[in-house]
Amino acid sequence: MNLQGFSVIHDSNLVAGQRYYLKNRFGEAWVKVLDSVPDGWNVEVQEGGFNTPKGKYKKGEVMLVENGQGKWYEAR
Repeated sequence: MNLQGFSVIHDSNLVAGQRYYLKNRFGEAWVKVLDSVPDGWNVEVQEGGFNTPKGKYKKGEVMLVENGQGKWYEAR
């Protein structure tokens, strides 16, 4: 995806209920942040997907994104 017009946001600034674009070594997707947990963030995959060692995650599935594991983007 062309990320022109987006800015990188640190995972400590994420807001539950908001939609962000997440890119990491396992894939990239639009995700909705559900809630913060001690290890990171629970997110619902909305478009795209991830192929992690724990399994494949696609639209509608919830996965844990650990702190510091990927780049988060939001529209400017």
